[in-house]
Amino acid sequence: MFLTHLDEAGNDTPPILIEDATAANRAVNIPEFVNIPPDGLLKIDTPATEFYRLFDLATELAGKGQFPAAIAEWTKAMEMDPEDARANNNFGSTLAKAGKLDEAILHYERALKTTPEYAEAHDNLGVALARKGRLDEAMAQYRSALALNPETFEAHNHLGRALAEKGRLDEAIAHYEKALELNPGYADAHTNLGIALATKGKAGEAIAHYQKALEADPADAAAHNNLGIALAKAGKSDEAIAHYQEALKAEPEFAEAHTNLGIALLEKGRTDEAIRSFEAAMNLHPDSAEAQTNLGAALLWEGRVDEAVAHLELAVKADPGYLEAGDFLGNALAAQGRIAGAVARWRNVLRLEPNRLPVLNQTAWVLATNPDASVRNASEAVEFAERAVQLSGGREPRTLATLAAAYAESRRFSQAIDIVNRALDLATEQGNTQLSATLNAMLGLYQANTPLRAKPLPMPSPLRSRQEGSAAPPQPRQ
Repeated sequence: MFLTHLDEAGNDTPPILIEDATAANRAVNIPEFVNIPPDGLLKIDTPATEFYRLFDLATELAGKGQFPAAIAEWTKAMEMDPEDARANNNFGSTLAKAGKLDEAILHYERALKTTPEYAEAHDNLGVALARKGRLDEAMAQYRSALALNPETFEAHNHLGRALAEKGRLDEAIAHYEKALELNPGYADAHTNLGIALATKGKAGEAIAHYQKALEADPADAAAHNNLGIALAKAGKSDEAIAHYQEALKAEPEFAEAHTNLGIALLEKGRTDEAIRSFEAAMNLHPDSAEAQTNLGAALLWEGRVDEAVAHLELAVKADPGYLEAGDFLGNALAAQGRIAGAVARWRNVLRLEPNRLPVLNQTAWVLATNPDASVRNASEAVEFAERAVQLSGGREPRTLATLAAAYAESRRFSQAIDIVNRALDLATEQGNTQLSATLNAMLGLYQANTPLRAKPLPMPSPLRSRQEGSAAPPQPRQ
């Protein structure tokens, strides 16, 4: 700031430079330089200074995650200048991080009304719209951001993610690669590219990108989780467990990582630890049918049948269409001896998914072999067993054994004998001596024109099939 003294005649002195006059710890005695009486200046208003003080304070509070306090300061600032584009954008970012997406969208739109060429606001508006499920509108905003600034690597990454959610993987990959060309150390783009490549079956390339994401950000929970999934699929369960654990160190409330860790631990026979992981996931999302099912299935595998039934019933209540819940609830009810209830559950699963092979085989076995005549149903057993054999390609000895049992229950003993002999040949080829012994015993019964009476088949493993993981949700920028 330069100041000069004016006398009564309007003559000024040489200007004096006042350095850093607007710093917070400086004051300038302006009356010394203005030709007014000593009591003529009682107050100096500095609205711009106050606006930027509030702006800086709100930004600082938001950076510390103190969103309610930041929102309060942004509100004061916006009352002073409601049209400031940068303030509207940054206020929107704070609101978005606080989960107030509708309010955030209004402020992003206000910023763009004032400054249509504001690329960052277009990108942030796209992120908020995407989180609301409005993908087409989000993609339009990302494209606007890139039209204004083609080197906005965040917008390339965000557009790629939206395209991936629309199933347009090749386009998504192109944008992830462009983001990484602009910023090779961009961890989020490496993670997203890894997910897309894994979905296309390129596991090796996917693993390389997850590793690069972790080089850029060793605490990237999503990258650890996704690398764990890829390693588990490659049979490297110990390494997978280590990465799931790292994901949870970085983000203890990462439910997907708890679930994946539970699956990996269960595969290693560490059932008690797996149950604790599934409990953690369930506690984070108690209304999740998947979380309740995983916990219930693990408890069932551990022999804690009554507890398993309780969780599986909650799963079915949460989502009656979640087939795994009905499948395992049937298994649990069968383990309790409630065979009729089990069959009812399995029938409901098959009504929703008629070609679910394990359930077809289990249900057909019970309908053909259960000692309780009120449970058995020969024609339905044959229908389900024939479909199971067809789906398995006719070379799975256990499904053939079920079909033989169904034929025997229908008094079609000659067909039952032929099918058992086919199953025996396959079991012998596979070196499965235990199954061969069982099939020989069945053959003796059918040769004597006697149907089989047996317990339900052993319960299948409760492991959930893995899908490609998710990335951390994109965050708005200030």
